[in-house]
Amino acid sequence: IVSSLRKRGRKFRAVELDALGERPVVRDLMSLTLALMHPGDRISWLSILRAPWCGLTLADLEALVGDNAIWDQLQNPAALERLSADGSARVGRVIPLLREALGLKGKLPVRRWVENVWIALGGPSCLRTRTELEDAAAYLDLLETCVDGPDLRDEKQFAEDVAGLFASSDDEGGGKLQLMTIHKAKGLEFDTVILPGLGRRSRTGDNPLLLVREFTDGDRSSLVLAPIKSTGGEEDYIYAYLNRIERKRQRNEKTRLLYVAATRARTSLHLLGHAKADPDRREFRPPAGSLLRKLRDSAEPVFLAAMQFGAEEEGADEPPEEVPAGKLLTRVASGWVPAELPPDVVWSAALRQDAVDEDEPEGVTYEWAGDLQRRVGVVVHHVLQRLHVPGREQFGEQTLRAALRHEGLHGAALDEAVSRAASALANTLTDERGRWILSRHDSDEREFALATVEKGRVRHIVVDRTFVEAGKRWIIDYKTGPHAGGDKETFLDNERERYRAQLEGYAKALQSMDSRSMPIYLGLYFPMLRGWRQWRYDPG
Repeated sequence: IVSSLRKRGRKFRAVELDALGERPVVRDLMSLTLALMHPGDRISWLSILRAPWCGLTLADLEALVGDNAIWDQLQNPAALERLSADGSARVGRVIPLLREALGLKGKLPVRRWVENVWIALGGPSCLRTRTELEDAAAYLDLLETCVDGPDLRDEKQFAEDVAGLFASSDDEGGGKLQLMTIHKAKGLEFDTVILPGLGRRSRTGDNPLLLVREFTDGDRSSLVLAPIKSTGGEEDYIYAYLNRIERKRQRNEKTRLLYVAATRARTSLHLLGHAKADPDRREFRPPAGSLLRKLRDSAEPVFLAAMQFGAEEEGADEPPEEVPAGKLLTRVASGWVPAELPPDVVWSAALRQDAVDEDEPEGVTYEWAGDLQRRVGVVVHHVLQRLHVPGREQFGEQTLRAALRHEGLHGAALDEAVSRAASALANTLTDERGRWILSRHDSDEREFALATVEKGRVRHIVVDRTFVEAGKRWIIDYKTGPHAGGDKETFLDNERERYRAQLEGYAKALQSMDSRSMPIYLGLYFPMLRGWRQWRYDPG
């Protein structure tokens, strides 16, 4: 129903009904995640080779995989020779991308790692609507919260969390058309109610391992327990008795739910269902276990009139129209490659003459802050924003090297950048002030984004660190530049004056948002120097 409404452009609101976990883009992303984490996961690897960005046919999949691990087969020339020309071209494009991705395991955050390879494979290019892109973003956001280092914290729980993802309601759809389960409709009323699929059998749960039932007789109560029979064992009559009681309770509950659904309508109620026709017995037979079975007496005259048995049913013996076998495979064209990214923006000094960095005070210049140090600062900021319990996190050299390489550094410059970044982080974690800044506090925020209006102009700012401790609001900014030569204390004093206006602007913005009246203290922390400067904000 949801799919049909979307295809026809109908606006509607769905209340925890439109499951994202069932959508192809989310299934493909989940298969890609599990395949990258477990090269021996056959089902996930089959899924990503079948996904639109590759699109192998079933014949090519059968020729390729055999009984061996699929990733091993993809690196086996003899196995690749068994593919058709089309299949060979398709896997030939994705193998280098997957090989590069597997080599980056543990070197990037899991969300960025999976997203990068999905983009490289052409995943976004295979989507048809913006909604599908939003579905992918919802999955990636969930993935980011379910990892522990390079792995999923709990794969079973993650699968359940993905299954529990639902599309957000379409607010533009208003209340004119709403889709919901019977349970969600309790207590509500609508002018018109449509109950589809009443001829479908309701799913029944498996027999539980243990059945428990309490029986009450006046003031006395008894508890009866019975375990399920063992494999090959004899039927337990007490278990069978309790099971019959439970089944009857479930049937009564379904009747009650049907009553709840039917009484939601103010003016019109439409009941939609199907049943098998029996020309010989002229009988109305709704499927057992369906809600339509409970309406048998009322619905039978309607269905018998609609079945048109006998001579009126012309062409009944004609074979049904032939339909294509199987499901059409959605995939990119053979030889397809993702579109190239636009060329890099060419930087020139002229572009900076009138530009002012919103995160730096006007007139600030650095003789010592070159491009390398700027990139070191980006990575150090990124790591500091994710350290919570000092001394327990691991930000090893390989992780720093991968992050700095991602910033475009290589060779001797990369080695120097790794050394600087490692020194700044080690200084912070061994410094009492640095550990205090990184520890958790009340109203704890990191990289806190704000927008303010100054002189009719919107200004976007990002506060590195802010929290409340002992009735004081702290606003702290990291400054990752080094200081070569000269008096360190004088340098720190000068930096405080240099950045005073910037941090007091942050304080003014935060004060306008926080209804609590408390003193605000501002601080500058220098990881390269273990340096610190603080002062109290005076709005007057």
